[in-house]
Amino acid sequence: MKGLREHSPNARTQLGRKAKASMLWIILLQARRFAQGKMDGNDGCLGQFVNLRNLIRAKNCGTLDHPEVPSELAITATPAPKSLEKRKPGAAAEGNYTDSPQKKMKAGTGRVVEPFNQDIKTLLEQPRRDAGYPRFTVMCEFCGITEKKLVTGLTNKDCRQFFLTGSCMYGKACRLHHRKATTAQVKEIETKLARFISEPLGIKGKI
Repeated sequence: MKGLREHSPNARTQLGRKAKASMLWIILLQARRFAQGKMDGNDGCLGQFVNLRNLIRAKNCGTLDHPEVPSELAITATPAPKSLEKRKPGAAAEGNYTDSPQKKMKAGTGRVVEPFNQDIKTLLEQPRRDAGYPRFTVMCEFCGITEKKLVTGLTNKDCRQFFLTGSCMYGKACRLHHRKATTAQVKEIETKLARFISEPLGIKGKI
């Protein structure tokens, strides 16, 4: 936003990741409202967007913390330490993966990396497209559950974004496990999101 140009370079540098993520999230919500043609009258701007502008003008936006920002956007990725040892002949190259019958583990990190289960994409791609690609939190709310209860077997060490979509904003730098959904977990998703899958257009009133 233009108001940030009035902040000193030092002030902009000191903005934390959570504050930046909150700012971008609010701008996204306001842009979506604009795209939906809801900018008429006194309620054109969301209250959170007005508050964001006021905080920027007051040079107090460093305290911004929007509760709906996905946790994946607010997590600060820690760069992997560089190995100080010279690689021995025949040793696995950095970033390679060791194979096992059930999973792949990134060498030297203990992090599980498995391929995305395309059955989830096949199951949800058309309903999500029809509904305008809503967030999973919205889809779950529409079906009367929380996102954490959508799939059993996942922990806070598992990347839900990769598990459900096959993509991750951190890519190979992600510190969480990239697990592949089992057949039972895909069936669980199909059962719990049955309402959204059968009536994807019904969610638009809740977006």
